[in-house]
Amino acid sequence: MVNADKTRNFPASAQDKHYLVIIDNMMNLDMMYEATKLTGDPKYAKIATHQAEKSSDTHVRKDGTTYHVVNFDPKTGKALDFMTHQGYSDESAWSRGQAWGIYGYAQCALRTGRDDFRDTSRRLADVFLSLLPDSGVPEWDFRAPKPCPYDASAGTIAARGLQMLYQLLLPSDKSAAEEYLVRANKLVEDILRECGTPAATLDKDGKVNWGEGSWETLLQHSTINGNEKATRRLLDHGLVYADYYLMEFGNEAIKIERAKEA
Repeated sequence: MVNADKTRNFPASAQDKHYLVIIDNMMNLDMMYEATKLTGDPKYAKIATHQAEKSSDTHVRKDGTTYHVVNFDPKTGKALDFMTHQGYSDESAWSRGQAWGIYGYAQCALRTGRDDFRDTSRRLADVFLSLLPDSGVPEWDFRAPKPCPYDASAGTIAARGLQMLYQLLLPSDKSAAEEYLVRANKLVEDILRECGTPAATLDKDGKVNWGEGSWETLLQHSTINGNEKATRRLLDHGLVYADYYLMEFGNEAIKIERAKEA
């Protein structure tokens, strides 16, 4: 791996000297909490909580944006380097990384009941929403030069995180909870308007006609990696993350509406 702003390599052969942690890992911590629930062994939850605490101190910047990658000293745990791999630059604001943080910290708050995790998710969410362009669809990197390609996946992930903030805040601050739910719904509405794929049709010969652009995903216009130094730079394409979290959002939206009607 090579970070964006510095010509410095972190090869796999040097893992004894470098320990790279990505903000994306916040999405994996829920499995650790579930492992404790299933086994009764608290060690997994303790590891997850420690990771969330560490990332709050290192991946989250003072301005509420996030670093993609932090390089730690594997012996001391000291943060050595702050960088990106998929964003525009080491000090930019990669939108999907911000979304991973919103979702991940909300999940940790639901698992632990800790207000600091909830507040971290909320802080990241407020910054994410403040940086959205007029279209309402997140750009691949909020601080990249304009025009900048979209990343629909960042939007669907963030929207699902906003639903969790609604759930977390509803018992204590109904007004704030409802506002996050409104913003979540608006975010998905904007994504569907700007990025929705035309309906596919079936030709007489049995072949699928994917329509204009031949998109095979539910949503268009995601960007997996726009970094100019990436080995494989991919911008403006369909991405499974976008579709998956759109479905997860929709399922949760149904549950929320049913709960309101009960």
